[in-house]
Amino acid sequence: MSFLANVGRLLAFRVLGQVGNLFIIIYLTRSMAPGKLGEYFYFESVLGMASVFATLGVAGATEKFISEGTEENSWFTTGFILIFSFSIVSSILLTIINTFKIEVIIPDLIPLLFIALTSKQLLTFLRHSFRAEFRAAMGGALDFIRIVLFIVVSISFLRLEFGYIGIISAAILARVTVLPIGISQSKYSFVRPSFTKASKLLDFGKYYFITSFGSKVFHFSDVILIGILLTKSGVGKYEVTWRLILAGIMLNGTIAGTAFSYISQSSSEMDLNLVRKNIEQSLRYALIIPFGVLGGAIVIGTDMIELVFSTEYTSDNLLIIILAFGFVFQAFYFLFSRSLVAVNKTRQSFYATNLGVISNISLNLFLIPKFGILGAAAATSLSFMIAAFIFGYYLMRYVEFKLPYQTILIQVVGSTVMTASLILARGTLKPLSSLNIIFLFLLGSMIYFSVLFTPQRTRSDIKNIVSEFK
Repeated sequence: MSFLANVGRLLAFRVLGQVGNLFIIIYLTRSMAPGKLGEYFYFESVLGMASVFATLGVAGATEKFISEGTEENSWFTTGFILIFSFSIVSSILLTIINTFKIEVIIPDLIPLLFIALTSKQLLTFLRHSFRAEFRAAMGGALDFIRIVLFIVVSISFLRLEFGYIGIISAAILARVTVLPIGISQSKYSFVRPSFTKASKLLDFGKYYFITSFGSKVFHFSDVILIGILLTKSGVGKYEVTWRLILAGIMLNGTIAGTAFSYISQSSSEMDLNLVRKNIEQSLRYALIIPFGVLGGAIVIGTDMIELVFSTEYTSDNLLIIILAFGFVFQAFYFLFSRSLVAVNKTRQSFYATNLGVISNISLNLFLIPKFGILGAAAATSLSFMIAAFIFGYYLMRYVEFKLPYQTILIQVVGSTVMTASLILARGTLKPLSSLNIIFLFLLGSMIYFSVLFTPQRTRSDIKNIVSEFK
């Protein structure tokens, strides 16, 4: 399957999944206080950070070796067993830390930790293996099924008054149910694991590990530190705002994740021209959404949060604007960080990730105590900016790709025109009702994409990716 077809089909499933995610988050925000919902978000963030130690980069390393096309069954089996083993060990270590040193999660959730972490990591491993098969859309289908199950079970548990523990249990049950479906859909068979391959996976994985660790830090350190330094209510408000931004993140995340296997295969064949083309094509598509999201956040960001999630979850208007600004640089970071590993520049990825992680944690520790959740947003956005420049610098040393300046300029112009139009329209709509907010959202989307459709190049790009939604 072609790169663009894989992106289009995976994106179609992710759009459906985001609709489902948005529905259940809306339901939860209307059923639970920010502090209680924050407990669920906090637990998921702890799982996210723990997951990097439960893989040690093995999932990404397995994808890398499988995509090169030799002894796929052996790589798959060895990687699967390593992931399962590391997940159990990581759960035990986290339980010990939680018991004797610091209460990372509340004791009531410890029994759920083993199943939660193991099922989460094995599903992540399967998504990597599907991408290595150039069937990334299958991973998207599994995620969609998981989300549907989560919606049904979590609503049922809430009606039984299980609270946030019921929501966490619903998420675990959905993952456990989907896991055997994913295994059955893999084209690989379980064979005798190889100690030699395990050694190679761990050797390559140590570099992928630090890249993955950096990604997890960018995603979860702010939420965890808000939960530790501030309140779970702050976690709830911050994470709900992120969920609104997440609807746009799915495109560049889909592109960066799918591009990895194609770039890896081209690199293994020493076809640097194709590597360059894959990166340049990915950049054109990855930046379609971020500029539009930033413009919308400036004018109606807080209004959208109040409309979608209720007044209880609103906060300073700067929060969503700062996060949306960081989203622009996140698009570059996603693609550059994965591409650097895909072309086997693991040592350079190690250096770049270390710098990104240090900047993220330092900024979070400095800004959160001073500015609360606004400080967390600023730290995250600045970290994405720093990481994007560092990874881009290293990648350009080995692959002579060009940034799509013309495409970026068109997107900036579209966002500027949209923002100015929304400011004018908003001034005439008083009082600002729910219908008016929806109207402004639709108006902004129409204006932004109308500008993008004006030049032939961006019009063709959008048509090409939409045509793959099948």
